[in-house]
Amino acid sequence: ENSPVGMAAYPERESAYRLMQRLGVHYLRYGNNAVTLPKYGMVSFFACHAPPRLFDKTKDAPLLKKWIDTIEKQKNPVFEFGNEVGWKKSRQQQEFLIRCYASWVREIRKALEERGLRQVKLITFGIQPDYSAIIMEMMRKEKVFPLLDGLTLHPGRGFYTADDDKGGWTYLGIIRKARKLFTSYGYGDKPLYLTEVYAATHPNDSWKDSYRQAAENVVLSIAFAYAEKNVEAMLFYKLHQGVSSDPNGFQEKDNGVVPNNAEYDFGLLMRDDSPKPSLLAFAAAAEALDGARFLREFSRKGTKLRGLEFDTPRGKLAILYDRTDGTNLAKLSPAFRTPDFRHKEPWEEHWKTTVSHRFRTSGNEITVIDPIGRRKTLPAVNGS
Repeated sequence: ENSPVGMAAYPERESAYRLMQRLGVHYLRYGNNAVTLPKYGMVSFFACHAPPRLFDKTKDAPLLKKWIDTIEKQKNPVFEFGNEVGWKKSRQQQEFLIRCYASWVREIRKALEERGLRQVKLITFGIQPDYSAIIMEMMRKEKVFPLLDGLTLHPGRGFYTADDDKGGWTYLGIIRKARKLFTSYGYGDKPLYLTEVYAATHPNDSWKDSYRQAAENVVLSIAFAYAEKNVEAMLFYKLHQGVSSDPNGFQEKDNGVVPNNAEYDFGLLMRDDSPKPSLLAFAAAAEALDGARFLREFSRKGTKLRGLEFDTPRGKLAILYDRTDGTNLAKLSPAFRTPDFRHKEPWEEHWKTTVSHRFRTSGNEITVIDPIGRRKTLPAVNGS
C-alpha cells in the first residue's frame, strides 16, 4: 500500500494485470481505477496529452467535460496532464506551448473543484531539469505550479549507473537537481511523480544498458524511489518491447517490430512475453523493499563502497554496490567509442574489479539477494 513502484505502459488486459500484480506494481499510469484497485490492488492514474492550443471555452468545453467525466467514473486519484510539453521545440514554440498549457491547467483545476473532485491530484507533465530549465521558468512565470498538487519528472538516463548523481542524463542526479530547483521556487515539499523511468536495452547501443546492466539499474531505480524525499511514484517504462503508440504489443504493418526506434527496446518483456533479466530484477527489488522505511545512505571511508539501508517488515535490508570501476557503463563493454561497440552477454561478468568487504552483523546468518532475485544464506563468523 505504501510502495512507489508502478508501470507506465502496458496492455490493458487480464494477463498483463495479473503479471504486474505479481511483479509488485502499485501504480498504473492509466486505466479504470474503479476496477484495478479492488480487483488487483493497483491504483490507476488518468493521463492525457495537453492540446497545443490556448483553451477556448466554446470549442474545448466538451473535451474538458469528457476528461472530468472519465476521472469521476473511473475514480482516478491522479491526473497527469501533458507529456514532455515543449521537448525539442524552439524557444518561441516553448513559450507558446506553456501559455497554452497554463490556460488548460486553470480550466482543469476549476472543473475539478466544480465537480467536487478536489481530492484528485493534478500533476505536471514530465520534466527533465537540465534540459527543461527554460520551460520550468516559463511555468513559474505563468503561475502554473500553485495550481498543481504534484511535480512530474522523466529522469532519463544514459550510460551511467542509476546512483550517479551528477547533472545531465543521470537518474539520481535528475531527481536531486529537480528537487533543488523546485525548492528554490518554493515548491520543494510537493510530491514527485517519476512517470517514465527506464533501463533501456537497445542492443549494442553504447548509450543504453546491456541486459545485465539493466537488471542492476532497475534494482537501484526502485531503491532510490524509496530513499529519495517526496517521491510518491516511480513508473517504469515499460512492460513489453514496443513503441508508445503500441502498448498492446502488435502493429499489423510491421508486426510490431521497429528495430531502428530505440524506444522499442525499453520493455521488461520480449515480444513473445519471455522475460529479460530486468523483469526478474523488478520483481526482486519490489518484493525485498515492500513495506520498507528508508534509514540512511552510507559509504565507507577509503573505499568506493556505497549503500542504502532500510527497515522492512522482514528485518534490516542493505542495498550495496562498489564504484571502484566508476559509473560509466559503456566503458565496461568492448570497443568503447568505436563503431564496433557491442554489449556483453548477460551471463558475462561486466565489472572489471571485484572488491571484498566485511560487515558486522548481530545475527547468526544473513540472506544475500543478487540483482535477479536469487537468494543464498551465509553464516556469520565471529559477528561478521
